[in-house]
Amino acid sequence: MLKEKLAERGFNIDTRSLQRDLSQKLSTQFPIGCDDSQKPYQWYFDRDFQCQLPALDVPSALTLVLAEEYLKGLLPPVVVGQLSPHFTDARRLLDEMNSNGLSQWARKVRAIPNGKALIPAALNEMTWQIVSQALLEQKSVDVEYLSRTSKTKKHFTLHPQGLVSRHSVTYLLAQWTTMTIFVSSPCTALKQPL
Repeated sequence: MLKEKLAERGFNIDTRSLQRDLSQKLSTQFPIGCDDSQKPYQWYFDRDFQCQLPALDVPSALTLVLAEEYLKGLLPPVVVGQLSPHFTDARRLLDEMNSNGLSQWARKVRAIPNGKALIPAALNEMTWQIVSQALLEQKSVDVEYLSRTSKTKKHFTLHPQGLVSRHSVTYLLAQWTTMTIFVSSPCTALKQPL
């Protein structure tokens, strides 16, 4: 049954290799036992074994790898940090599975925007963290704005309302007094919600 399940997911392996992997490789990392009193052998997990982590299969790993770059610009840094081990595990799983066609998919496809790609402005990590935290916690944020035509910095308190991601560029949708504007300037501090 295990051999058939593996074949359904693109892993073609002979019975002896599967038994060898179970006894020599997986049994060193998991509490796996074997009832070899009859053939075919019966493999099982120890009765007391409890796994809290969901198994990562190739389709799930592929989905995580393809979603990682897209999601990094949309999720708060704290969430990206929490997901980072899952992204790493997904990349590792795909890298180890050269014979499975799905494992190669992430290397063979790319999403390309229509027309010319916009080059995102340089944004330091602390600025992104402050802005995403303000949006997440519904706090206002103080910013300094320097227009292209003026040499004088202006100070504003913005009320983040959302993020708009357009291909490679992410915009902050914020409210300033009665105007709604797009912002791409550095933030200096967080304030309590007004």
